[in-house]
Order: sequence, then structure tokens, then C-alpha cells
Amino acid sequence: MFCVHDHYNNISLEYKGIRLTYGMSIDYLAMPGIDKDTEQRGAELITIHPDSAFDVEQIKLTDIE
Repeated sequence: MFCVHDHYNNISLEYKGIRLTYGMSIDYLAMPGIDKDTEQRGAELITIHPDSAFDVEQIKLTDIE
């Protein structure tokens, strides 16, 4: 399950065989001051392979700019 949100808790982990991922926020209007907290902002890159396996990578906004 993939969920995105506009808070500071970005995590991806596996629990009982299920990958739970909260994505990073690219939005700059979500919370007062989030435009200055660039370490907490970014994107999730989800790569799905032909065998249905997938990779999840968090990309920080500072690495995109």
C-alpha cells in the first residue's frame, strides 16, 4: 500500500509480508514553514519489474533541484 501525505513522517517498511510506504511530500503549501524544510520534501520513485517485484526509492527534493 502506498500513501502520500504532507507531514514529516516519511517511511517505507515491510510488516508481515506487506510493504507499507508513506511517501515524501513535494507540496510546499501543506503546512506553514514546509517550504523551508527541504530535507523532508521530495518524491517516491516506485519501479515495477516484469516479474511483479518492485523497488521503492525516496528522492529528496534537494537531490532533484
